[in-house]
Amino acid sequence: MRIGGIRTGPGTFGTRFAATVVWEDANRPPVEIWWDVGEELAGEARPDPNAFVAAAFAPALRHRERRIAVEGAVCPLLADGLEAVGEMIRSWQPDPGPLPRIEPGGGRQPPAPRVPPASAGYLTGGIDSLHLFYSNRDDFPAAHPARFSHALWIRGLDYPGTEESPWAASQYARLEVPLREIAADIGVRLAPITTNLRRLDDDLAFFAHRYLGGALLSGAHLLARRFSTVALGSSWPGEHLVPWGSHPLLDPSYGSAALTIRHEALGLRRLDKLAGLRERTTALERLVSCSDAPAGAFVNCGRCTKCVRTLVEMEASGTLAHARSFPPVRVTADTIRGLEFDHGTEYFWRTLVAPIRALGRDDLASAIERKIRATIRHRRRVEGLGWTGAIRRFDRNVLGGRLKKIYRRVAGT
Repeated sequence: MRIGGIRTGPGTFGTRFAATVVWEDANRPPVEIWWDVGEELAGEARPDPNAFVAAAFAPALRHRERRIAVEGAVCPLLADGLEAVGEMIRSWQPDPGPLPRIEPGGGRQPPAPRVPPASAGYLTGGIDSLHLFYSNRDDFPAAHPARFSHALWIRGLDYPGTEESPWAASQYARLEVPLREIAADIGVRLAPITTNLRRLDDDLAFFAHRYLGGALLSGAHLLARRFSTVALGSSWPGEHLVPWGSHPLLDPSYGSAALTIRHEALGLRRLDKLAGLRERTTALERLVSCSDAPAGAFVNCGRCTKCVRTLVEMEASGTLAHARSFPPVRVTADTIRGLEFDHGTEYFWRTLVAPIRALGRDDLASAIERKIRATIRHRRRVEGLGWTGAIRRFDRNVLGGRLKKIYRRVAGT
């Protein structure tokens, strides 16, 4: 892979920092990747090669690129960190490719950190990011360098291929209203940054399970002259870490000598975070759960799996009265039965069973338990686990599929 033509110019949503990525080993077309930095921070951003290397690393690893050649200098701490990212990702997959070599045209040079230090956080409007910001405000006085001055809002990752479309722009505009109100309540300045990084690989499973942190964090290197530290809230608690694109063993490794990355609140469950937000009515009433803000009066659809789970979490934590960014619906056992639990998220549902039952919602708790069992059975069938999977493997590998043919004949009679 070659990254070249690093440049700055006008973009659709602000000043554009772009480069051209040319694949060398994968049969993939060249692609321009970019960040549009809004006016809030555009004057302090710089076209840093570290941002482009960090953004390209996980896709290069996935597509077995032997190297990443980039014009300009790369921080040695980032280069070493990306090797750690690669080794962690390789440990999660059955057939890992080799680590791509990082070959900076300007050699390895450590950038100087900002003096005095300053901090920012990533805001999405979800539970994890809201807890991150309000905890930061409570924990650090106004003059402390660890207190966030800005909320970085990364846009475009939910719309691969259509980041600049009128539809995407309308979604950004809808979400900007509650996020600006939340930022004002916290006392930080909202800084939108739009990117097309998923053009490197638009596969959703890869993005979620391998690339989420890299896609979110890489652009922070453009702002290393403004911030010495950026932080994001943990997606999963430490008691149940899973292979995921944003992970406490991945995210800090995307930092450099000039930029520290913090992965915070690892010790808390989502219900703990909601409990900490119980008095933050401005945030709770503007909470964003949906990736796609639906048309209508609400920013959340109230029907998708993520929305329903968030509503159940709010009920379990005593914050449901503030769920004004959702349609006024009551989650029932039938609601749960109609859902498809996202892969691997049974853990989050399991943590809701006891508190929901304690509130007298046995119907809901039992429906969640049944759905968890059905989800696990389905996944075991798909992955070929258990005794049925062993029979299918034996039939396929030893009997040449004869049992399957017999079954189909009998079932068809």
